[in-house]
Amino acid sequence: MKTVVPDVIRLTLLVAAGLVLIWLAGSHLSSVGLPAAAAPPVEFAGCAFIATALAHVLRRVLFHRVDLQHFAHRAYEHPVGAGLVVLGLCMVIQALMPIITLMLTKG
Repeated sequence: MKTVVPDVIRLTLLVAAGLVLIWLAGSHLSSVGLPAAAAPPVEFAGCAFIATALAHVLRRVLFHRVDLQHFAHRAYEHPVGAGLVVLGLCMVIQALMPIITLMLTKG
């Protein structure tokens, strides 16, 4: 329960940043001094922010018993084992991120 409030704050900030970037990519780039050619990368960055939020939710759902703070503290005692667990989580998230990002783009 102690991770719910920070997770909600993180997810809210990530989704808000993504929606702002997607909104900017629509037709508001000239108001911030960017050319119209910057719309696709800005929109993709917004989708990446939203994909990061979704990947965070998926990590919490798939690995709900894994506490990364615990592994960070344990890395001082046994760095190889803790590092392998964190590396495995990073590999799963790295595999999910392109899929989620491409699903969010207009295709």
